[in-house]
Amino acid sequence: MKRKFLFIVMGEFTSLLLKDIMSQPDCEILIAGRTGIGTFLLRRKIPRKILKILHLHKFFMSQPFCFKIASYDFRPDTEYFLVFIGTFAFYRPEMIEKLKKKARIKRILLILDSMNAQSYTVSRNKDIIFKGRFDGIYSFDRYDCEKFGWKYIGRNYYSKQQVTGVSEEDISDAYFVGGLKGNRDFLIYSTYERLSEKGAKVLFNLNCLSKKQFKEAPRKSGITYTSGTNIPYPDVMKKNAGTNCIIEIMQEGQRTQSIRYFEALALNKKLLTNNPDIKNLPYYDERFMKYFKTAEDIDVEWVRRREAINYNYRDDFSPLHLMEQFRRDFSQTAFEE
Repeated sequence: MKRKFLFIVMGEFTSLLLKDIMSQPDCEILIAGRTGIGTFLLRRKIPRKILKILHLHKFFMSQPFCFKIASYDFRPDTEYFLVFIGTFAFYRPEMIEKLKKKARIKRILLILDSMNAQSYTVSRNKDIIFKGRFDGIYSFDRYDCEKFGWKYIGRNYYSKQQVTGVSEEDISDAYFVGGLKGNRDFLIYSTYERLSEKGAKVLFNLNCLSKKQFKEAPRKSGITYTSGTNIPYPDVMKKNAGTNCIIEIMQEGQRTQSIRYFEALALNKKLLTNNPDIKNLPYYDERFMKYFKTAEDIDVEWVRRREAINYNYRDDFSPLHLMEQFRRDFSQTAFEE
């Protein structure tokens, strides 16, 4: 009997993080979609109970509207592991039970958000996480794994990206991209002020969570805002490639590194971070990675200074290693007939 892992993701960003696994014959990435109405309802954060009363819940829950997997060609000679990443916001156990009537299926939840951080996806869907009848729950956050008894994936979820088309507009001394959430707004803006006042060329791409936040956000040179949508990841990578220093500002409560750490390694960039654990991470180099707690801690001259950097990163954190872990963990898993 063949086995296949179907990674069900919500968009381009996660699919790019996992792109290394596309070379594996037993792996496939499915990008889930939802209707325009579903997107409209999601952004307004309407409770699901209200949606159900108004008979609008189908735009989240029903297979045709939410998942490409509804029409996936399940083969009778194959056992399937459905790996939900981010898409667990739309996951329903009853939906999978229907699918299990026509295919051999196991379900895996892979969480790439910290439970203590103010992630919209996690905070609104804790019931699904703990009551979703998953056959395995995995997380990138070792503290969450220790607390909840989940499997720890280490740092094995970053595929090195190809970057092309870097333009003059992408060049900077320091670059930050992220959402105005997680009680980090003050540190984001004070970091911007510290760098710009000392003559650094800074680029900040900030994502607002609401139209009100977007309207009230201070307009400053070097800061661009988005609302309701994220900047395409290839554009983020162009600015990462064009900067001298990547800035990582983690959300309050988060204790595990973000994607910025991997980007700095892969692109051989300086990393300015508020992660106090940076000194304990692989490839840490005190010459090119600096911790700061407040904006006053930032050495702007260090941020601006061009230096030859080579971390000798060897793709240690490729999701290919995650696939090795999945295959080991589920090698003896039995499927219902």
